[in-house]
Amino acid sequence: MNQMDGQPQDTQPKESFFKKITYTQGIYPILNATPIQNPSRFYAVPILGILVKFILLIPVYLEMIFVGIWWGIAVMLINPFVVLFTGKYWRSAYSINLGYLRMTTKISFYLFGLTNKYPGFNLTINDNYSLDIPYPENPRKLFVIPLIGILIRTILLIPYFIFGSIVSQAAAMGTFVLAWAVVLFKGRYPEGIFELARDSIRVSISTNAYMTGLSDRYPSFYISMNHDKIKIILIAIAIIFSGFNFTSSGTKTKPSEAPIQPKEIQTSSFYN
Repeated sequence: MNQMDGQPQDTQPKESFFKKITYTQGIYPILNATPIQNPSRFYAVPILGILVKFILLIPVYLEMIFVGIWWGIAVMLINPFVVLFTGKYWRSAYSINLGYLRMTTKISFYLFGLTNKYPGFNLTINDNYSLDIPYPENPRKLFVIPLIGILIRTILLIPYFIFGSIVSQAAAMGTFVLAWAVVLFKGRYPEGIFELARDSIRVSISTNAYMTGLSDRYPSFYISMNHDKIKIILIAIAIIFSGFNFTSSGTKTKPSEAPIQPKEIQTSSFYN
């Protein structure tokens, strides 16, 4: 299966639109995907489609609660001490972390309509996309010091959190407004929005991967700019929307300048 990251090649068939991404490019997770060929029109029906998906996903969300508990114990509690004292990433933590991120990816692809396939309950992917992150051979001990490590990573990721939020909003607008209309009336998923949704998922997963030490390399800001016009428009709208929300949340109601007048104390007269 040939897959492309957004550089069009006229000599390649349409289904091979995405070039394979490799870890040597500094991009992780390695998320490769080919455009969905027959998107479900039923799932594209406004409100009804996403409502049905959420209902169908209830068992998966219940499973993710238990997987998340084990993930928290293995990855966030035990593994930092393993790295701190041995210098190695605990293999069991690596497996559960990668499996958890794959499951999250399957749910996201399903909700975004990038696949018609139900996520299922296993932690592997067998679909038109794949996700992988190499085993971290030499994790940095500084990043696993209790409290200090997670604090450092969080501070470093502040610009990336902002970037990820904007890309996610742009992808959501493209998917749930534009792509659904195209799927419903034309039966195809727009390639540009497919790319943007895929990249927004990768950005989200890379944040989790960095926070949990699957890589000490700072996440890449790369997103494919093939079909750049629609992406620029969606990202610009997302930036404006984010700025408006920030401004609105920062506006506080001014307190009344007039001092509060204490109520006059009423006393009973004991004497006429």
